[in-house]
Amino acid sequence: MADQTMDGLRACIASLEMVVAPAVTASGDKLAQEQVKLIGKYLSFLVDRLDYTDPVARAELSTYLEIGRTVQASLAREGRGDPKLDESLADGKAVLERANASQADVEHPLRAVKADLSRIVRAMGETSDPMRKEVEKIVRDGSFKVVRLQRVWMEPQGWEQPGITFDIDEELKAFSS
Repeated sequence: MADQTMDGLRACIASLEMVVAPAVTASGDKLAQEQVKLIGKYLSFLVDRLDYTDPVARAELSTYLEIGRTVQASLAREGRGDPKLDESLADGKAVLERANASQADVEHPLRAVKADLSRIVRAMGETSDPMRKEVEKIVRDGSFKVVRLQRVWMEPQGWEQPGITFDIDEELKAFSS
């Protein structure tokens, strides 16, 4: 059976705009009017971005794996390691090696790597660990790529300053190189 998701979403948007919104406007309920607009805007956003959920999830996991490997290398230089991080990185790498890993496939290893990095940074912040600044810098610097990816993802929502636009296809190419 063919996937009708996009057609269904477009039908929902049309119904919302042509049937529901006029009825809500006639009711005079300002909060309901605002909610109808927000729902329509979000559904339109979803139509624009649905085809990109898997590649964006893979790009995010790839970025966190890069951060994790850099932290791992830094710890190793000091004769230290983190077996949980090692395991999370291996799991994430295995997922990315599958050609068409979906967003659902990526979720668990992504959460695990993020949790391990967070745990490591928090633990170092609670002590006077001499590696604290280095590890925090690695995570902070790597996070800028994640923030850029999130900005690209949300661009159709109009949160960026006027004149700032992203081409998601071009941005994803940059993440995969």
